[in-house]
Amino acid sequence: MQCKYSWEELVAGLDYCESQLLTTRHRPSSTPADQLVFVLRAQSPSPPPRPPAPLPTPVDVVWAAFAVGPTDPAGTHTQPGAASRLLGEPRAGAANSASCSSDLGMRSWLPTLSAPRWVAVRFAAPSSAASGGNGPAIPTIRLSSVRRLGVYVLNLGSLSPAITRIDLLLLPEAEAASAANASLAPARPGSAAGAAGAQQGLLPVAVPVYTGISGGKALQCPALNWFVVKPKAVARAAAKAATALGGTNRRSGGAQAWVVAGARLSVNNAPVAGRPELPNIHALGLELERAV
Repeated sequence: MQCKYSWEELVAGLDYCESQLLTTRHRPSSTPADQLVFVLRAQSPSPPPRPPAPLPTPVDVVWAAFAVGPTDPAGTHTQPGAASRLLGEPRAGAANSASCSSDLGMRSWLPTLSAPRWVAVRFAAPSSAASGGNGPAIPTIRLSSVRRLGVYVLNLGSLSPAITRIDLLLLPEAEAASAANASLAPARPGSAAGAAGAQQGLLPVAVPVYTGISGGKALQCPALNWFVVKPKAVARAAAKAATALGGTNRRSGGAQAWVVAGARLSVNNAPVAGRPELPNIHALGLELERAV
């Protein structure tokens, strides 16, 4: 007896061949034994196991812990719409907002009708921040650890663009101890005091991570909008800006050379009929790679 199979039929026909060979053992066959064809099961080698997926990079999110604005330079106001209304992580009520509409500043910073319109924040200390003795953690956020900046928008209003710019405020790492005293307000163009402040480490370098120009990322609301931060590119921009301000001691192209003193969000200064036509900012945060 002879069993012949093509390569594709080997596996499917093996049982049949084996049954035929067993039958041959129990009954006479006219086929000589030397003509029997034995079919061996052929197995292709198993593919190598897939390498394990890389573990996700652990991250921290820190939220604004202090905020100031043009009419609240000390950050002490608490009325609806004050800068202090955007402090902390997003509150539960924000997630319940189903439409993009003004909350009149009850849970958000709401700019004033008069210009300029901006708010600036310092962030809470990351969980990996160094602690000085029994005192609080030092809120040192290295630019190299920053992955994204988040802005929770409850309302965009009627202006286009509603938000014209969001800046990271940076200091050289050597001046990190001055971060708590650095000015968060924008420098006045052509101000000699501004250049002097930059040299003394009192005025951070502002580098935009968002500009409301045509073709840029459209802001969603109500939603937490994230903007990717590329530390090396931001560091190069900071070095150029510092040199332009006269701070030659700040020249550094490395991402490790800068720390985040804060962030500043600027709103369109065009006139509107009322404050409900202005954007509402609920929270500002930074996503950081966790130190391991």
